[in-house]
Amino acid sequence: MADFEAAIAFLQKEGGKSPEESYFSVFKLAEHQVHCPCGELYCSETCKQAAYAQHHALLCPRSEARETAMGLFLNHTLVTNEIFQLAAKVVAKVLLVYIATHDMAQARGAVDMFCKLPWWEVITSEDDLEEGETLDQYRDKFRSLVCQTFDQFRTGLQENLAHLEGQGELRGLTTDVVLDSCADVLSVDFFSQIIGMFEMNNVSMEIDHPFHALGEALSETSLEEKKEMPPVLARVKAALEKYAEEHKHYCCGEDAHDHENENNECYTLGEDFVGVEGTALFSGICTMNHSCDPNCTVLYTKDGAAHVFAVQDISEGEELCISYIDVDQNVNERQACLREYLFVCRCSRCEEERKA
Repeated sequence: MADFEAAIAFLQKEGGKSPEESYFSVFKLAEHQVHCPCGELYCSETCKQAAYAQHHALLCPRSEARETAMGLFLNHTLVTNEIFQLAAKVVAKVLLVYIATHDMAQARGAVDMFCKLPWWEVITSEDDLEEGETLDQYRDKFRSLVCQTFDQFRTGLQENLAHLEGQGELRGLTTDVVLDSCADVLSVDFFSQIIGMFEMNNVSMEIDHPFHALGEALSETSLEEKKEMPPVLARVKAALEKYAEEHKHYCCGEDAHDHENENNECYTLGEDFVGVEGTALFSGICTMNHSCDPNCTVLYTKDGAAHVFAVQDISEGEELCISYIDVDQNVNERQACLREYLFVCRCSRCEEERKA
């Protein structure tokens, strides 16, 4: 274990990051991973318990076979749209907070802060219509899919609530009481608005595979630094170099024989150890308003984080604004890009350009 800790410390030093920021902390977490009986994998028992408390208690299919109603719902989302799983997690969290607090205002407060429109209104426009098709007809296709999906989800929720009631985990409530008290949340309208919320506010994210970052860190070490490399890391480095040699994955597309000298390492593991692609919703950033002359910008990094930076001097009490679009356009082009956000920008820059 001491050897392993030394390897992590070495990598963190080479990457110039603190332990909390380092990609390589995942290797340490991998030693403690645990499974739920349904097959879900967690990095630790703490992570598993947190997921159970936040949503998994109501979303667990309870077996890897996924033969329960919730399992059928989850399988349905895999062949239709996985964004339905995100909406399901939100609804499950609202219900679990209500079960814990008996306070619906508190349970749904974090959700109600967002601007929400039904999914079919967010993702459709007249530009998508087939010849002779109306916008309502086109939206009905998505509305029908959401209704079908929600019916499966609600059936799974009811089954899992009954299971939790049998386990004594509803804090003195019954399944019927929870369903009645949460009727507004357990509706197609609310479910579709949650999906619309994600469509309007989420961002695409890519997180590097740890081996990709590891390969970069190891390839950048100097001869002097290699002498300080812990034995376990030296063995990992040798294994990765052997893998790269066998698969001839070189970043410059050169022949393998050009890389026999260890001072000229140029291998890449990106083709085999690809990153994770997904979406993220940053609740704080999502509440920031738009300006075509923003005083802040957002940087999304490949470790899954988002950082807000000032790009202008900001006075005390001044609102922090970002741009939702490319601002290197004229006012008419910018307004066209902002149509999907369903507002007309009236920032000082737009007003001045309209007058010109």
